[in-house]
Formats: sequence, C-alpha cells, structure tokens
Amino acid sequence: MKKIFTLLSIVALSSVTFAQKQQASLQKSIFEVSSIKSSESKAGEYVLKQYTSDVPRNNLVSCSNAAGVENHFSRLFDLQAAGINEEFTVKSVSVMGSGGGDILELAFAEISGAYNAANITAGLGDGYGAHTYELEEGMQFPDIELLEPQTVAPGKKLAVAIVTTLVNSGQGISGGVFLGNNDAAQTGPSYIGWPGSGCVDDEPTDISTLGFTQSMIFHVTGTTETMGTVELGSSKLAVYPNPATTEVNIKLDGTKVADVTVADVTGRVIPVKFSKDGKVDTSKLSSGVYFLRVKDDKGVTRIQKIIKK
Repeated sequence: MKKIFTLLSIVALSSVTFAQKQQASLQKSIFEVSSIKSSESKAGEYVLKQYTSDVPRNNLVSCSNAAGVENHFSRLFDLQAAGINEEFTVKSVSVMGSGGGDILELAFAEISGAYNAANITAGLGDGYGAHTYELEEGMQFPDIELLEPQTVAPGKKLAVAIVTTLVNSGQGISGGVFLGNNDAAQTGPSYIGWPGSGCVDDEPTDISTLGFTQSMIFHVTGTTETMGTVELGSSKLAVYPNPATTEVNIKLDGTKVADVTVADVTGRVIPVKFSKDGKVDTSKLSSGVYFLRVKDDKGVTRIQKIIKK
C-alpha cells in the first residue's frame, strides 16, 4: 500500500516525503513526446523534451530521512512517435538541480511493451553519466555527457532515470541533489520509483496518480546516423481542423510544403493524398491518433500529432 508519510519544509525548499521500503524510521507504503530541434543543433541531432516550462518551484515529491534515501525519477520517451525509426544514441541528459557538492547519476533502459519494473530490468542499459552539483553555483542546468554510451534499437522506447540520495536532517533536505520541477503542463508523465529504488517501490509510478502535479525538468539529447532536421510541436507548422474528419489543412511559416506522410502510433506509414496548397485527405483513415510529417522545400521535416474522428 502506498501512502503519504509527512510534509517537511525548509527555508527555500520543501519536500513531500513518502513512506518508503527498507527504512527503519519509515513504514513501507507508498504519449506524446515533444522533440525540439534548435537552430544550433547538428543535423541528425534530437532533443527529447516533455516539460513545457523550465522555471522551477521550491518543493519536490520525494523520499528522505536522516540516513539518506535513494530516489529515482524517470521519464519514458517514445522514439517512433518522435519520428525516430533507426538506432538512437544518447549524447547527454540535461538535468536542472541544486546541491552542496552532491552527485546525481543517470540510468537507462530500452523498453518493449508496458513501462514497468519487469521491462525496465529486462532492458537495463550500460549507459551511465554523473554530475556533481556545487553549492556556490545554486540552481544549475548542466548537460551531463555519458561516461558509458547508451543506444536504443529501432522500435524500442527510451527510459531515463535520474538518481539521487536525499538526506533529511529533520529541518528539510540537507543532502543530495534537489531536482528542478514545477506544476506546468507536460507532454508525458513524470515517474517516481525504479527497480532497486528506496522510494515508493520497484515500479515506476506516475506521480499524478499519487495526487500531486510534478513535471521534472530534464531532457535528452541524442543522435541518429541519418542526416536531417526534425521538429515536433513547431510554431512554424499549423494543422487544422484537429481533430479531423475528411481533411486537414497545413500552413507553413516562411516555407513551402514539399511532401506529406502520415504514420500511425506504431510508426507504420499510411498513404494519403495531399495537394501543394496544403490540403491532406484523411477520409480513409480509421479513427485514432496519427502523426502528420510535413517536409518543406528546405528539407526540414515537422511533425504534428492529429486525431481522426
């Protein structure tokens, strides 16, 4: 059984502490991916991002006690939904946080099927990264490069866990990396729990199901061998109406439509008719969720999720 243990507060930060397993002083209780392509990015480089604001707040849903509790926070990235259908290599993970000379570590897993402890264990990768957050630097947002590489095979999802041991002196968090988070909208859940974690249990648990709103501020940068630029959620692409019935209209800001494809949630491409004036025939699509891939005359592909009624 999972239950909230207590609420602790400190001057600048506070921590919602859950009951955790194997701690003498506590009881055991307790898809859509946005891929952003910046103008500075190299061809074939992706940034996988599920948070919408990088402004942190001063509390964190976590586990802590005087001896220290190892916490795992994670996100799951659907690479096919992001238009990545080849081997993906993780280059770095950028994690917002603050600490007093405390270390944060990274763990990875390739996921097939449901996001649960069994599939995490089966797909645990060799990828590893770590970073020391210094007190004098305050809240930081470093790009943590991997010391051991992590690749993800085509068709697999990528799970990324942020690992830190949090110590609570009785007055609030006094050790470990306090992770940046907020209550802004997110395009994928933030999870707590991981195989071997001291917090919650071995299963990754969507924090919102525990009655809290928490969007973890971290993103992943990685590469594929295929050259090209891909943008998801681009402000330069407008698609309407959405949900769609018989057709959708496409408008690009500053460029022209060169090609349009539609893929289902498995990544399978479905032939559709489209005109250069931006009309796409969706009348033959079954009801469901699809990804509209629009390539412009400069070679940039932008992806937008659509719903067919």
